[in-house]
Amino acid sequence: MTIRKTPGIRRAKTPPLAPRDILLKRTSFAIATLLLFVPTFNLLGQTTHERNDADQNQFEQLNLGFENAPDQVVDPLLEQLGDPDFETREAAAKALKELGPAAFTRLARHYSDHDDYEVRLRIEDIVKDQYVWHTLLKHKGFMGVRYSHYTGPPLLPGQSGFLIGLAEPGHAAHDAGIRGGDIIVSLDGMSAEELSDLEFAAYIQKKGAGGTLTVRICVKDPSRHASRTVEKTLTLKARPIDQYVNPELLEELNSRMQSFSLWWDKHFSVPRKQHNRLPTSEVLQIPE
Repeated sequence: MTIRKTPGIRRAKTPPLAPRDILLKRTSFAIATLLLFVPTFNLLGQTTHERNDADQNQFEQLNLGFENAPDQVVDPLLEQLGDPDFETREAAAKALKELGPAAFTRLARHYSDHDDYEVRLRIEDIVKDQYVWHTLLKHKGFMGVRYSHYTGPPLLPGQSGFLIGLAEPGHAAHDAGIRGGDIIVSLDGMSAEELSDLEFAAYIQKKGAGGTLTVRICVKDPSRHASRTVEKTLTLKARPIDQYVNPELLEELNSRMQSFSLWWDKHFSVPRKQHNRLPTSEVLQIPE
């Protein structure tokens, strides 16, 4: 058998570079290499590395800055996530959510060591729920009312404020007995008449979930054709995710979810198994 040789491909000859061109090429390469090691500065004089260090906060840590729960508390719950009984698995997931970020370190290890698909899904659900709660939701106080500036005649001399259009059941205002038609005339001793809509919302939001708010409301008394003021103390809850509807809140929620994806990949991603191909011992024979 005759084996034909493939004719070689000749490279086209290029004219040699002039000394000036060689100098420019070497200088450009040297500058590009130097820039890789020289820190860049912003308008404040901070280097890139300094800015990155300044941006690091507790939300970048695996446990979000919380002290880790004891292993003897977390480990039994992790084992119960794979229990054959559904109710046991549900109870374990609920208990791990209550532990919050304090259980994240053990959850990360269990996630990487466990092959059970349902267990991994439950861990992801637990972690996402608590990450979003501790990095966003719990910091947004929520009354659960729809309101507008009261523009009618003063119910009492010199009093005005925010007219409640609806107090949603299950939220702080409704739980405190506030109803549609009531008028908020003060918050924590501040006159509501002096607050804009944005300032009113921002003040409540800043209190966070669990914060208390003392409001004085003007309540109509139809039977007497009169009004009276009542003081109520509210314990604020967190703004539900489905209430993140305006562009600013929606952007903040989307940004937090993107941060979660990056944080999750950093702390919980499972390295892919590498399949190393061994060299074959067979020798290919070319027939003559």
